[in-house]
Order: sequence, then C-alpha cells, then structure tokens
Amino acid sequence: MAFPPEVSNTVLLYIYRWHLDSLHSTIIISRSHITSYYCAQLIHICLSFPFCDLSDLQLHIYFLLVMEEKRKKWLLYIIAFVIFQTGVIALFSMTVMKFRTPKYRVQSASFTNFDVSNNSNPSFNLWMDTRFRVKNTNFGPYKFDNTTVVFYYNGTQVGSAVVRKSKANFRSTKKLNMAVNLVSPTSLANNQQLAKDLSLGILPLTSQSEMKGKVTIMFMFKKKKSTKMNCSMEVNIHEKTLQNVKCK
Repeated sequence: MAFPPEVSNTVLLYIYRWHLDSLHSTIIISRSHITSYYCAQLIHICLSFPFCDLSDLQLHIYFLLVMEEKRKKWLLYIIAFVIFQTGVIALFSMTVMKFRTPKYRVQSASFTNFDVSNNSNPSFNLWMDTRFRVKNTNFGPYKFDNTTVVFYYNGTQVGSAVVRKSKANFRSTKKLNMAVNLVSPTSLANNQQLAKDLSLGILPLTSQSEMKGKVTIMFMFKKKKSTKMNCSMEVNIHEKTLQNVKCK
C-alpha cells in the first residue's frame, strides 16, 4: 500500500489506526476466533506504514486475544446465570408458589356433662368441648368461611357444631374450641347395638365436614381451597374421655 508524499504523518497514523480498529470490529462483531488469517492481516497493515513497529503489532494481537478470552468468560457467566435463575424459579414454583390443601381435623376433647343411660331405653346426652385443628402448610394465610361439623353414631346424626370463619396464618396451625352437644335421637331408642356399645363402655363416633376458604400467597396470588374432615373416634364411657381419634 503506497501513499502520496504530501500525506502527513498525522493522517497516516489516523488511517493506520482506522485499519486496525476496523479489523478489531470485524473480529468482535463476527465473534470469530483469533486465527493466523487475522494475524496476517495485522502484519500486512503494519508493514504498509513506515512507522509501524513490532511492539505495536504485538500489543494489538494481545488485545484481540484478551477480548477473545473475555468473550468466553462472559459467555460462561451468562450460561451459569441462566441456569441458576432457572433453578431458582423452578424451586420457587415448587415450594413458595405451590398451593396446598390445608388439613382440617378433630384434635382432642373433654366433657363437661356426661349423662349415659343403659337400661331398657339406652341413651346418651354429652356436652363435649372439642378442639379442632386447621393446619395450613402454604406460604400465605388461609381464610375459611363458617363451617358446620356433624357427628354421627352408626350413620345417625347425634350432634353438630359451627366453626366460625377465621384465618390460619402462614405455615401455622389454627386451633379452635367448640362445644358440641351429643344427644341420642329417638330413632335410636331400643337400639340393640347402642345398648351393646354402652354396656361395653365404648361409644364409637364419626365426624364429617367440608371447610371452604381461600389461600393468598405474596398478597397477590389467590386460589380457592376446600378441605374435608372425615374422622373416627371413641368415647370411653368409664373414663369419660375421647380416644382413638383417627382422621383421613
């Protein structure tokens, strides 16, 4: 490459720098690897100018190598960051953002009035202070509506209670105390099975209920959730206690 003598050194230097910058931009934009072809291009440009020296040429080759290494490192950083973010989002979706069904159970009970008759007309009239439990495993509160709990003896309703609407907080258990009057209806008069159970001192009961409410996560995401209670239990007539409470 030859230049007219009237071209000043300043202009030549500008042209020289422009050629080098153009080659650098081509390599960077095309994301090509540093090969012997680009090194030959640099040598050709350098030899076209009278003031070019090897140290300057080495500096530019080193610059290109450094840029290539930085590009590889940044690419690895970006890939690692994307993988990390994907893992965080997946973990967040499977734990915090997952809506779980609360558990609604009969926990325990005590008796304030205990009237049992096992003569020719077997009957019972019990006042049971019952403790219910609403276990919320969600990462947000569970607000539930008024809920009716019905108690049965061999499929016959013998009592009920209304659990007032309330809230089970973030990953906590709400305990509710309700008084339930368990009374044998007239349909159980002269019932041989009832007379047998009372004579054995064990009165088997079941409770059923369905609680409806709404789970709120991060104050924004809401979903309706209902949970069912299906428990079996036994009233120990001799000890006046509730035992063997099992819930599904």
